[in-house]
Amino acid sequence: MASIRYDDLSRALIERVPELQARYDAELRSWGDETPGPHIVFGDVLYPALAAALRSNEREEFIKRSFAFLEELANDSDDQIQNVVAVSVCEQFALGGDEWLLAKAREYMGESTLRFTREIEDWRPNQRPS
Repeated sequence: MASIRYDDLSRALIERVPELQARYDAELRSWGDETPGPHIVFGDVLYPALAAALRSNEREEFIKRSFAFLEELANDSDDQIQNVVAVSVCEQFALGGDEWLLAKAREYMGESTLRFTREIEDWRPNQRPS
C-alpha cells in the first residue's frame, strides 16, 4: 500500500475499517464546524469500537483488520503516524487499567504495536510484571 500522509489518517482508517463510518460520522457531527485530528479519531472512534469487540469476543475479522492496519501505521516512517498508534490506541490499552482487555488485545497486536505497548507499560509507575 502507498504511504499514508498524517493528514489523511482518518480517511484511511474509514477506508480500511468501514464499519467505523457511523461512529466517525457521529464524531464529526459532535465537532460542528471543526474537524477532529487523527489522535481524536483513533482514540475516540477506533479504540472504543475495538475494545468493545474484544470484550464481546465477536467481530473477529474487524479486530484482525483493525490491528493489521495499526501495525502497518506503527511501521510507517512518519513519527507522527507512529505516535497516533502509540498514544491514541496502545496507550489506552496499556494504561486503561483493564488487564484482561490488554491481554486480549496483545493476542492481535503485531511486533511494533506490542513494542509500543510494552514501552508504555515500562514507563508506567509501579508496573506489575507481565
